[in-house]
Amino acid sequence: MSETRFFNVWRTSSKENQERLIDAMREETSILQSKPGFFELVLWQGEVDDHRVLADGRWASLAAFEAAVANNPAALEGRERMAQFGTPEAGLFREALRVQPAPHSDAGSGRELPNDIAEHDLKVNGQTIHYLRAGAGPLMLLVHGYPESSRTWLKVMPELAKHFTVIAPDTRGTGDSSLARDFAIKDVADDLYELVKALGFRELILVGQDFGVQAVGAYAALHREDVRAFVAIESPLSGFGLEDLFGAFWHFGFLRSPFAEMLIQGREEEFFRAFAFGDFVYQKSALTESDIDEYVKNQMRAGRLAAGFDYYRALRNSKEFFERTVAPPWSFPVLAMDGDHSMSGLTAKSFARIQPGLKSMLAPNSGHFVQEEQPDFLVRTLLDFTSELRQG
Repeated sequence: MSETRFFNVWRTSSKENQERLIDAMREETSILQSKPGFFELVLWQGEVDDHRVLADGRWASLAAFEAAVANNPAALEGRERMAQFGTPEAGLFREALRVQPAPHSDAGSGRELPNDIAEHDLKVNGQTIHYLRAGAGPLMLLVHGYPESSRTWLKVMPELAKHFTVIAPDTRGTGDSSLARDFAIKDVADDLYELVKALGFRELILVGQDFGVQAVGAYAALHREDVRAFVAIESPLSGFGLEDLFGAFWHFGFLRSPFAEMLIQGREEEFFRAFAFGDFVYQKSALTESDIDEYVKNQMRAGRLAAGFDYYRALRNSKEFFERTVAPPWSFPVLAMDGDHSMSGLTAKSFARIQPGLKSMLAPNSGHFVQEEQPDFLVRTLLDFTSELRQG
């Protein structure tokens, strides 16, 4: 999907008027968010003796912007209210030149964002969702598992972005999204749905890994008419086989217990290095020390440990939700993928109960984190799986 970015400068006479102008602009944002083709608005305020305000807006097109802002009576009324505190300079600015840094050669800095992947924040469904975005075209939504974040997809996003608009959010309570407690899997799916809608999309390809499978599974169950294709990586679905694993995988019970934070807090590094990034990784060299450091440090931030464990607590009620809402079979194509040294076909066994004609794959020489351990294989598989959709 193409997009256009606009900049507009407002001058104010004092710091007080600058703050009042920003407050007035903030009041207008709820109206703006409902406009077709609106993607994002960022306000920049001058510092020290600079009392200007810079409005940075992203829209689907010039026509969408003009319909919602330039030629809209309600928007013009809002502009008059803002004019009590500042004066807009004539004209709009559009991007004329962009210089990007040369590719970084330090192999130990693998968590830097590749060129053309941008970070954003958007408030939807009562949450501030942080997300990565790249590319153009049909939407592919990549949803991470636990204890990772949107950055688990950095190895695959650049190639996928040659064919899709790729959005990789931090789900609520993880990464740089806002904290949340005592939520249901449906709440996570609602966040994703509202994010997709706010970004101007409807139809999409859903891709989830680990806990991301539960999130995109709920999204598909609730909005199946919008789903063009569905990919589950390394997790059966609750209500359709996930609960069968609880006896074999001790962490499902432990991490949702009241003792988890008590025993792990203060020892996050030892725990996650041994648990998630030890036992579940086959290709040990796939995750660098800086990769693991980033994931672990995020878990050490205030409130993040408990919010992450709430995903396991949410499973208490998810079985009934999925059994009630999934209503198989699904009409869209389904791909189930496992690492051959991890779930090894259990994901396909689960989703075959929902879509008997699904396609299944095993990622060779891979553990739980296929997107990090075998990124090239995952990209090739996703592009092959979606080839007919892209040609159509």
